Amino acid sequence: MLGKIAMLGAVGVGYVLGTRAGRERYDQISAGARKLWNNPKVQDAAGKATEAAKKQGPVIQDKTREAAHKATDHLGKSGSGGETSQADANTVRVEPVTRSLSVDEDGNSGGGTHG
Repeated sequence: MLGKIAMLGAVGVGYVLGTRAGRERYDQISAGARKLWNNPKVQDAAGKATEAAKKQGPVIQDKTREAAHKATDHLGKSGSGGETSQADANTVRVEPVTRSLSVDEDGNSGGGTHG
């Protein structure tokens, strides 16, 4: 249901932006959009979508936090090899990776075979 509403909205916006019909047509489209938005079925669907988003917000937040902790743990194990403090466990560090690149006379970069 929400996908259809979004599709109708996108089509409406595209039409309004793409048309040269002028202010009268714009007013007709705007009135239709307001009528659609005020439809009880649309309002019910919007309310359900809002509630679903509110319920899923903490779940998504927890999964993001878990992923950040896993990344931090991985960096801590593969990094300096030292112990991590509580502050380190809640912080993701990103360090640059430097590599040397060699180029031969023909312009081929080193580190692999070319052919």
